[in-house]
Amino acid sequence: MERVFEVTSHEPIWIRDINHDGRFEIGNNYAIGVDMCHAAQPRWTDIYGYENERFRNVNYRFRRRFRSWPHKLRTSLKQYPDDCDVREYLGIAEAIVGHSAAARRELKKTIVGLGKAFRERKHSKDDPYSPASYQRDVRRLKARIRLAITRRVQDPPYDSSTAR
Repeated sequence: MERVFEVTSHEPIWIRDINHDGRFEIGNNYAIGVDMCHAAQPRWTDIYGYENERFRNVNYRFRRRFRSWPHKLRTSLKQYPDDCDVREYLGIAEAIVGHSAAARRELKKTIVGLGKAFRERKHSKDDPYSPASYQRDVRRLKARIRLAITRRVQDPPYDSSTAR
């Protein structure tokens, strides 16, 4: 037996043929945002499809489903302007709907916000957010910026240490 797909979520996944093409997609729902209570966190859905002999994030194939997300996330950022998680997903949503310049701008703001948050932290030996994890997050965001330029938004290469 071979493992072909893995996601981690506190909410149920779904399996549907969204666009009625005979191929099923898998949806992974999860909360985003780190500065707000759980009830206020937006619920994001990543959509995975079987492509090139493996499951991949195919959000870009379902742009209509993500059309309202930039507005929703901008509204959240008005209340929680320093929430890097929400800003990152705003960049992802902008890229999915085809706004490459806005996507790059928001993802770059996320990197700046992460740097600010990292500098303000008191780092102890037990702190899970180490300099190495900060650098990993910056590399991941830079990969997303490059993907936003191509307008084909997918996950950067899978890193099990950052899986939700």
